[in-house]
Amino acid sequence: MRRIALALIFAGSAAAPLAGCAEDPSAAAASGAVVAGEPAGTPPGDSGLAVTSPTEPAAAPGHETPTAGRFVAHEWGTYTSVEDADGDSMLGLHHEEEPLPAFVDRRCFGCQSKSLETLPEAVTQKLETPVIYFYSDVARDVTVDVRFPEGLLSEYYPRPVAYAPAFGEALAVADGQLTWQVTVDPAIDPATFPEVDADDIWAPSRRTTATPLRAGAETERFIFYRGLGRFEVPFRVRATTADAVELRNDSAEPIAAAFVLRVTDAGAAMSPAVALSAFGRATVPVPAAPGKSVDGAFVPADRGGLLAALVASGLTSDESVAMLDTWERSYFRTPGVRVLYVAPRAWTDALLPITITPAPDELVRTLVGRVEVTTLPDELDLVQRLADMQVSGETAYGVVAALFDAHGRLVEARLRAAARHIDDPALAAFAAAAIDEASGPFFNIERPLE
Repeated sequence: MRRIALALIFAGSAAAPLAGCAEDPSAAAASGAVVAGEPAGTPPGDSGLAVTSPTEPAAAPGHETPTAGRFVAHEWGTYTSVEDADGDSMLGLHHEEEPLPAFVDRRCFGCQSKSLETLPEAVTQKLETPVIYFYSDVARDVTVDVRFPEGLLSEYYPRPVAYAPAFGEALAVADGQLTWQVTVDPAIDPATFPEVDADDIWAPSRRTTATPLRAGAETERFIFYRGLGRFEVPFRVRATTADAVELRNDSAEPIAAAFVLRVTDAGAAMSPAVALSAFGRATVPVPAAPGKSVDGAFVPADRGGLLAALVASGLTSDESVAMLDTWERSYFRTPGVRVLYVAPRAWTDALLPITITPAPDELVRTLVGRVEVTTLPDELDLVQRLADMQVSGETAYGVVAALFDAHGRLVEARLRAAARHIDDPALAAFAAAAIDEASGPFFNIERPLE
């Protein structure tokens, strides 16, 4: 399993420049970009991509509205993993949880596995809804280049001018890259944005004061992208009991805030914020459930700590609310035990190197790590349930269908966590058949169970 190099920005030889971008390091520096990346393929007919190092983080929360003459960029997003009771990441995270509007661009329309034309290897992380906002009081032509060295970027809006790897040439879950050329313009009418329902997952991200942008005929409040990754971050959650988890920060970067949540059908609760120093450890009780009703006051009353942590990271208050509203169902309403934490900025820059040209006066980047926790008692209970279904003669499809209501699109990863405890060869083969069934396309969001 690959582990992202947090101490280093990924370096290599520069690719051929995109038309209009600087061709050498001195010219790039003059335009606010320093060449420090790897070459990448492009779609037929497109030139190469210029890849560069990220802008330094801002020290304080950003402006609610653009200040005269300033150019500001803010980004938020989340990445999701499933960890077993020992804190090891599980494979099987290619299944879709949140469907996107039909207008969103994709590498492959109608394909499974987050719109990838093929999945060259199993994945451990889902990179979900990073959005980039801009603030400017004048129209500006902006080039944005994002790389994903340990993953592939497969869904995006507006349409980029180039992407990598080229279609059909993804040989690993690695070396993803997107480049956009947009015009950020306060004169763009939000009424020109594609229409979405008020309760669509796309809608909350628009509820900010960010300056609209245009790429070709497409307009929006932000740049959006997401994909799949195969990487480890230096943060682990061990859950050998049902009542507490151990949070481990295995990096030199402090983690400002982490939260432990338990959500059940009867109610939900969330721990206060926990700060982890460099290489810090903390044992945190899993909040007792039922707590406050999921359908009542839990979400608006108890998410305030996470909201404050997002604002402290540099996001504006409306950006922070937009993020939490986008992920309300996954974070606060989906049953399970999970840990949410604000990733250090250095992790974000290593995971997703970015270049914005011209360089913004301020760049804020905030990612929230989401770890779906499988406790040891949960794993052993699932082993027993598999044994019972084997005795009853259940099919592999029947196993997955029966577990789907409780575990949703994470059922494959949950099965993998449980299977490590199975010694009996016949039961192990039964579990392996269920895992194989769960990994297939039928259990993606595009083909929900009837």
